[in-house]
Amino acid sequence: MTTERFVFLGCLIVRWLDPLAETSEMRRYRGVDRLTFSSAHLTPDANPPAGRLAALCKKFLQYEDLFEYISDPQAAVILYRELNEYDPSYELIACGVEDRLVDELQWRGENEVLGSRSDDDERARLEGLKLRLLGRPSAPRWPVLGYDVSELGHFYSPVFHEVLRGNFPEYDRYVNSAGLFSSASIATNFLARYGTYSHRELGHYYVYEVRAASAEDLLAVRST
Repeated sequence: MTTERFVFLGCLIVRWLDPLAETSEMRRYRGVDRLTFSSAHLTPDANPPAGRLAALCKKFLQYEDLFEYISDPQAAVILYRELNEYDPSYELIACGVEDRLVDELQWRGENEVLGSRSDDDERARLEGLKLRLLGRPSAPRWPVLGYDVSELGHFYSPVFHEVLRGNFPEYDRYVNSAGLFSSASIATNFLARYGTYSHRELGHYYVYEVRAASAEDLLAVRST
């Protein structure tokens, strides 16, 4: 399966593993529905960070889009390396999304995408995202982990919450060691099946191509 049908949405820096996941299969999941480090990071007691971590959050804010994706892979690598010195429990991934999202964003209403309480800044950032995706950016050539299914911006994945819980046993054999589907065609097939699922979470879902930076990829970028 080629990656031509995916456009590069951006990079996320996410928790490597979830020790509190219900099953061992869920713990090995490496998709988009994981705890993300971003400019909105809070400490375990729900307070804004201080010191070095607060400074790092400000750096993240310079590069994040509306949904906390980092569109510049080189900047994402540098931010990841800085975070890794402080907390090595995160992983850097690059997310491609189905090309159909680009056109759908043009006609979906702002309230549908952002919610009814969006402000002028959020609406302006959404327009910026639409414009960037119209250029059909390509993902960095990092190794592909697999294919996930999720909404835009909410990071809810039925692969994580349903497939890895055993609710779709017919798809178990298509899940790889990263807890993701092994091919885009299987993920697309599952997405159609999920649309008929009586207990599905409502929303607009897309197939994601998930890549992870290798050690060589991390070393290839020079710090500024």
